[in-house]
Amino acid sequence: QRTCEIVGAWADSTHLGTAQITRLCIDRKARLEENKYIAGT
Repeated sequence: QRTCEIVGAWADSTHLGTAQITRLCIDRKARLEENKYIAGT
């Protein structure tokens, strides 16, 4: 989460595609949640 926030702030400051980076972060977070769920079952 913190990494995504930092990356997002960096993207804003360098005028990169923040939406694209945010999507990557969301995808990664979703995958982490999925892995946690699978590990928990």
